Formats: sequence, structure tokens, C-alpha cells
Amino acid sequence: NHLEFQDYPFPLPPASQSQQDDKSMAALTNKTNEWIEEFKQRSDTDLGSHLIGYEFPAKDDDAIKQKCITSTQTLSVEDQLDKILSHLVPLKDTHNMIAFSMTDETYAKDMLHEVYEMNNDIVGFEGAFFFVAMDSYTANMACEFGYPVVAMPENDDLKKQVQSTKVFVSKLLVERGQSFLFYEMDVWFVRSPLRMLQQHM
Repeated sequence: NHLEFQDYPFPLPPASQSQQDDKSMAALTNKTNEWIEEFKQRSDTDLGSHLIGYEFPAKDDDAIKQKCITSTQTLSVEDQLDKILSHLVPLKDTHNMIAFSMTDETYAKDMLHEVYEMNNDIVGFEGAFFFVAMDSYTANMACEFGYPVVAMPENDDLKKQVQSTKVFVSKLLVERGQSFLFYEMDVWFVRSPLRMLQQHM
């Protein structure tokens, strides 16, 4: 059987950009190796005096939290999305683009905060990002910390729900004339994709 493939739809980055990317990755690798060597050289006592902690973000006001939870439980997905869109601030230099990711309890309890911080500090969609929650645990957790969230009806078949939700939410955004970036919860950015997005707008 003969398979035909379409050409890659985006132009490849110039050689200079590729070289810069290689240097950035090499620098990151070198720094990681430095950290590994530093930890190897420390004794258990040294490590005990340099404990690494994580400062969780402040929880939202109880009244605001409850209002958010009520919205996720009573409003349709479409109405929740419209409400979220009315509060987000799309990025003007990317044709008013916003971003979203979707998650369930498995990912949320381990990295909801980290993904939200990464979005703000690295990806570059601060104030223009929301979560799609696949279960009530995730929706409630997002509401507790004031993260914009749209809750989907729970479904016993998580695999099918994940597959259909990506398409469904994307369709709703397109119908509203909203450009967007979707990325998975387990995709970790080392630098912002905004420059590349701007080049192809």
C-alpha cells in the first residue's frame, strides 16, 4: 500500500533559530547536571538543613468559592464558558488568543497549581487561561483557589470523555469566534511559544 503525506503546514525555523534552540537546551541540560552533582556532594545532614518547600497560593474567599462551585454544578457547559470568556483578557498581539487545558483528579491533585503558574510565568497567557475540569474534585479545587474553570458532566468512560471534550470545547470556542491554544496538562514549557504563534498569525 502506498501512503501519501501532506507537507508540514508551517515553515521550518531558520538555522539561526535552531542553533539558538540547541544552545538553550544545552544550557538547561548543563544546569540540571550541575544540580545533580551538587546534591550528590551533600550529606544527609546538609540536605536536612536545606529543605525545599512549596508555597501554595492563597485560597479564594469562601463566598466567591461557593459561587464558583454553584456555577459548575448548575450552569450548562456553554453558559459556564460564556461566563469565563467574559472575564478573560485575550492576548491582543496574538489576535485575541486565549489558552486552556483539561484535567481530572489524577493530574489536578499533583500539578494544578504548577500548570497554572507555568501558564502565567512561562507560557505567557496570564489572565487569558482556563481549566476544563473532568470531575467535581477538579472543579472544586479550581474554585477553591480562584482558577477559571469550566466543568464537564462526569462520565464513567474517562478515555472517551477526554477525546470528545477536546473537540467539544474547541468547537464552542470556534463558534464564538475565539482563537485559542490548547495544551495537555503533562506538557511542560521551558519557554513561551508566543513568539512562534505571533510569526504565524
